[in-house]
Amino acid sequence: MLVTTKVDTTTTSGDVVLMEWETPEGTFVKWRLVSLAIGTTQLIAYNASGAATVVLDRGSQRTSFDTFAVSAYQSGGNINVALYTSSSGEPTGSVAGTLTGITRITVNPTGATCTVDMPFGHLTVWSTSSPPLQMGAALDSHGRFVWDALRSHVSETATVRLNRLAAEDGFSLTMPTVSAEFIQRMGWQPVATGLSLYQQTEDADQGMLYEDGFGLGYLPREFRYNPTVALALDYDQGHIAEPPEPTDDDQQLRNRWTVSRTEGSSAVAQDADSIATVGLFDSSIQVNHNNDATLADHANWRVHLGTVDEMRWPKISLNLARSPGLITQWLSCSIGSRITIANLPSQVAGDAVDLIIEGYSETFSEYEWTVELNCSPAKPWLIAEADGSARVDSDSSALAGDITSSATSLQVTSEPFDVWTTSASDLPIPILVGGERMTVSAIGPPARLNEEALFESKVSPWTSPDGAGVTHSTVRAHSGTGSMLLTPTGGTSLARVETELMPIVATHRFTGTAWVWCSVARTVDLYIAWFNGTTFISSEISSPSISASTWVPLGIGLPRTAPEGATQARFGIRLAGTPPVGHTLWIDEAFFFGVDQQTFTVVRSVNGISKSHLAGTPVRVANPAVVAL
Repeated sequence: MLVTTKVDTTTTSGDVVLMEWETPEGTFVKWRLVSLAIGTTQLIAYNASGAATVVLDRGSQRTSFDTFAVSAYQSGGNINVALYTSSSGEPTGSVAGTLTGITRITVNPTGATCTVDMPFGHLTVWSTSSPPLQMGAALDSHGRFVWDALRSHVSETATVRLNRLAAEDGFSLTMPTVSAEFIQRMGWQPVATGLSLYQQTEDADQGMLYEDGFGLGYLPREFRYNPTVALALDYDQGHIAEPPEPTDDDQQLRNRWTVSRTEGSSAVAQDADSIATVGLFDSSIQVNHNNDATLADHANWRVHLGTVDEMRWPKISLNLARSPGLITQWLSCSIGSRITIANLPSQVAGDAVDLIIEGYSETFSEYEWTVELNCSPAKPWLIAEADGSARVDSDSSALAGDITSSATSLQVTSEPFDVWTTSASDLPIPILVGGERMTVSAIGPPARLNEEALFESKVSPWTSPDGAGVTHSTVRAHSGTGSMLLTPTGGTSLARVETELMPIVATHRFTGTAWVWCSVARTVDLYIAWFNGTTFISSEISSPSISASTWVPLGIGLPRTAPEGATQARFGIRLAGTPPVGHTLWIDEAFFFGVDQQTFTVVRSVNGISKSHLAGTPVRVANPAVVAL
């Protein structure tokens, strides 16, 4: 005998008889399972004269849902009884007498009332000496306690539930085993149609449920990540029966998702950039997860899937009779398989096409075997793996200057601490610049921003705002044969030489370096002057002391951050303190550069596009790393 019920004796008028059953042919003609107001649960047996015998006492009581199963069996001249619950041990008892069959069961025979809900269900009678079902939670294969039907299979994994549902309905199910880190636990299984329950498991896990022969197939979310290419097609080899017609529409565009949990809370995720560009496309879904902690991640993943900027391919036609070499590959394909198409005409696609099969139809005849595929982009399911090829994207990188359609060296500026790797082992990296795909083969240090730095044949456009002498010299040089000579007038407080105004980006970091040779030991200042247009804002100065008559390397020190509003800068070198004419200073290899600016060596026209681009055009990783849900 089994019953699931909830009784809060603090809100009842007295004892509550949960269940009463009659065995009129036995020593005891009536049995009662009673929840007592004093806080315990007892099993009481009554003989024909009404005398009561307490057969066992649980010793405690719960005010939440609990399941009670009473087992009784004959053992010689005694009736042995046990009380099974979902939350405690198994109190037992024994009483002399003869046990016979049950003829009548009454729930709450005294009609006790309660000021709160007093639900009741799952009345079951069985003919074995112990309950034929799991009374409490049991450890599953992942070491987690999971309930069975008595508690509506709460905490069951989505794939285990799907497998159980299919077995209960008599369907075969083809499904790979999910790793522990990718399982999704579900909440209570509700009363619903089979189709609705199947859909709940798919929604909870975000896998793909499909027909497989005369049964079902399921591709768990884990196996949607980074699938291997099952079918490699080549347009030039005649693999495509008809020119495909990709569709660039908003059918699958969703840039805001609300994910709520059955009997739980909700989470909202959105892509603000997408909303600003194309407007709001929102959607919502209720998932049957076992807690709320997963909702935000699932909402963000759905936004990721819904904002992939690639085309759908609703019809890709194959003629396997004409291309029998594809048959073996095709037979290995199913819903969720990955396919690629190479060498499509540029007017169809300017890059290799990487897709996932969402559905297909096949036509057979004596002389015909054709397939029509409905596909979606594979890109959102290609995730980062440890030691894999995927690279984290930069959200700040842009061209530092205009480039032509044939340029293979790019100056790329990035926000501080968002610079790109320069390690050869991390290259090549595919990038996108204004819709053009390029391959980065090398990333070098930043190029100088000042026009002249080596002074081999000239010093312009360096000038002195103080009238000091600035001339080209071959008397000495740190490298090469030339240098720049600064000669004070002897009558001004400063003798300066500085670069032209150079375009810079506010809040980015810059530095300057130079080699100097002075006729006397003294202090030499290096400085950066910041401007908004031609209006001076502020300056940064470093004042090291140097020895006489030797080449000394100088630097501005730690990289300096351009202030807000700065659009241009000058880099300069000066002698302060009204330097006399004899304090001559030779300067060589004077560089000013952005620390957050790098030189990319690239291969152009990777996707058949090669065009000029303006400064400020974003530079992005073509297939940036995506972290799995």
